[in-house]
Amino acid sequence: MAKVILKTARPRVCGIPRVFFLLACLALLAGCLTGKMRRELAAEYFNLGNAFFELKQYDRAMSLYQRALGYSDTLPESSYNLARVYISQEDYGEAIEVLVELLAADAENLILLQTLAYAQAKAGETGDAIVTYRRVFGISPGNVVTLYNLSVLYQEDGDSAQAYHYLKLARDLAPADADVLKRLGPLEAAYGSPGTAITYLQTYMEQKPDDAESGLFLSGLYRNEGLYAEALTLVENMASRASGHPYVLLEHAYLLLTKASEGTRGMETLTRGLDAALGEITSLRPAPPQSGEAPQSGEGGAQETQDAPEGGETAQAPAEEDIEAREKAEEKALALEEKLKAKAREFLLDAPSASVRDIRNLFTEKQILTPAEADAILSEALDGTAGKR
Repeated sequence: MAKVILKTARPRVCGIPRVFFLLACLALLAGCLTGKMRRELAAEYFNLGNAFFELKQYDRAMSLYQRALGYSDTLPESSYNLARVYISQEDYGEAIEVLVELLAADAENLILLQTLAYAQAKAGETGDAIVTYRRVFGISPGNVVTLYNLSVLYQEDGDSAQAYHYLKLARDLAPADADVLKRLGPLEAAYGSPGTAITYLQTYMEQKPDDAESGLFLSGLYRNEGLYAEALTLVENMASRASGHPYVLLEHAYLLLTKASEGTRGMETLTRGLDAALGEITSLRPAPPQSGEAPQSGEGGAQETQDAPEGGETAQAPAEEDIEAREKAEEKALALEEKLKAKAREFLLDAPSASVRDIRNLFTEKQILTPAEADAILSEALDGTAGKR
């Protein structure tokens, strides 16, 4: 989550040779220690753990923090940093256990609470994370990070109204915060005022002009409000910064063809946009077997298993991770195909008569629509039924 910031202690970072020298010395001293010496030894292990944490050697850091706690259980900094190591290693359950124990002795510690909420959210415990962030909000109602994260979690939990509520509070406290404005724009459009949503996103795009997704959403708001000149200006600026972005090109083509009456330029831009979008879909799918390659199991009657040639190696079955990755890629490719069909429908329903035949032919030539699908949309437009679907 973009706004969750874990506090990093400022360790006494040692050079690596000195670190190993200190570890050797500490091991020799560990046999006969007074209480004071044990606390000092714990502090040294803590600082060494910090050094390895900064070097991202998390296993070593974990071991050193655990040693520090073995010599002194009154060093909460070691426990906290141990929780940070667990989080860095995505072992959120262990981190949560450590943080809950620390909070039992310091129930209103905001750093501990925010770190616990983050670990709970990363562990998929959305409800618990919301409860913990609300505890933070009760102690520190002006905490913009907490308000932002509450909004994110409520939206993930399907409660967009609550997400909107907390993000509005965050915006009141930090009116220029780019992360807040980016998320608030769509929520404001859904639950508040489209005009206010436009204002938020305009301010955001001044800070983040390369965010194509937010820019396209803003263009859609402009179009809904009949602000076509503003939409065209925005999209042309975006196109100059992201010349190959397929959906920036398609939005630009739509505005040129349907609102600016620039048929030639619009068709050129539409062709480029469709080629870029289709290229994105193709990139998600593995290339078909080359001539001479054995087909995969189930293709062309291939055997389930085959003996390897003498002296050769047996073909390895794809790893489970590879199969899962391919399935996700195919799912994304199918979603993009549906998105392109929806864009084709939008173009054909709104196209001026001078360009509609060229647009129809381009979408069918690119095999985004079948001729029958394209003609059905055109018939719908002629019958005046588009608004009823």
